[in-house]
Amino acid sequence: MTTRILSHSPPFIPRPFKIIHMTIPRQVIVVAIATAVSLLGDSTLYVVLPTHADQLGIKLVFVGIILSVNRFVRLITNSVAGYVHDYLGRWWHFVAALFVGACTTAIYGLFWGFWAFLIARMVWGTCWSFIRLEGYASVVQYASEQNRGMLMGIYKSISGVGFFAGSLFSGILTDSIGFRNCLLVFATVTFWGAVVTFLELSRNRPPKEETGIKREGSRKSAVDSLSSNRQVSGYAFLIWQHWRIYYTSFVNILANGSITSSTLGLLIKTRFGEGVRFIGITVKAASLTGILLALRWCMSFFFSPIFGHITDRVGRKFVLRLGLIIGVVALSILVTQNHFLWISAAAVLAATARAAVSVSLDTSIADIASAGQRGKTISVYTTVTDLGSAIGPLVSYLVSERIGAQLGLERIYLVGIALLISALLTSIGFKSGNQPAR
Repeated sequence: MTTRILSHSPPFIPRPFKIIHMTIPRQVIVVAIATAVSLLGDSTLYVVLPTHADQLGIKLVFVGIILSVNRFVRLITNSVAGYVHDYLGRWWHFVAALFVGACTTAIYGLFWGFWAFLIARMVWGTCWSFIRLEGYASVVQYASEQNRGMLMGIYKSISGVGFFAGSLFSGILTDSIGFRNCLLVFATVTFWGAVVTFLELSRNRPPKEETGIKREGSRKSAVDSLSSNRQVSGYAFLIWQHWRIYYTSFVNILANGSITSSTLGLLIKTRFGEGVRFIGITVKAASLTGILLALRWCMSFFFSPIFGHITDRVGRKFVLRLGLIIGVVALSILVTQNHFLWISAAAVLAATARAAVSVSLDTSIADIASAGQRGKTISVYTTVTDLGSAIGPLVSYLVSERIGAQLGLERIYLVGIALLISALLTSIGFKSGNQPAR
């Protein structure tokens, strides 16, 4: 494919580069890096809240609500972001979301208590709808059918570095300089990341024919070629035609993603108390949680491009089924094993499974979005995945609060296993090759 190489580039943004004989567009790199920086504050809460809830004045049962509310908000704001993207242009709302996201990270550090965190998380959920949509749309715009999986994997790897860095350093910084100072540091970094992104995108805007209403005109022939049923039924038609993709994505994010990541700190605290001793040194629970969450995103960083490349060469279905099977193995280990090394292995395996399934399904939805309205198609898909990510923390902590953390987590993991098996059975409906089931 041919990409536009931008000249006279600022030194802080890399030029397009080649990997496996494929040019990585500069626009995708910029959006991916900006997305990564925006995730620092969000990732910190997954590490610190389960282990420091009492110190922050938040009851354990409310931790699940705080970690879930931003996802429930996105069930509404995803559609808003899709409309804005399709009809009002692209880059400006992405940059605005980055700046507001930096403010929510600062709120976590300045104002403690349930209501402050709840409001900040709701605002962050709205921001993430716009940030994530721009990431997917950039891949759709610059990828071809032959390299879409690889480019999607590279985007997910770069953007995942933010959660990796936040998970790794938030626990360590919290244990060393305190929760408030940790969040204020991350808020500062996020703010300057938004500034750099604004300077970059305002200097090198997308081509006019690819923005706003004009992009609608360029897609007119594609839209006119759709059946009248699709034009009339809109979202309902897409959901009916591709329900396997949506259901599998829901299960993947729920079981391999939100349940595992949101309960990892609680699991460590329940089974090992305040920490684990290594060579005579006790590593605290927050640091252990941060390290394991960082390892999870490290697996996503390395394996997402690999899985994406495989989807382009072998097909979506192979990677999809492989990821679902790995997810079943990972949750089975969490249920049956108590040693810290086994739990660490299970956390890494679940992250690998999530990366494999996500890349396969993200690429499949990109196949669909490239033929129609990007904003609307992607917003339906992201809304379904957000539903899965929202339910995970909420249900996990409600069950753990009611029947106890030890028994509650085991039951939640068993439910996750059952859902992954059901998704594996529905994967029979996916076709081999680069196209999703239709």
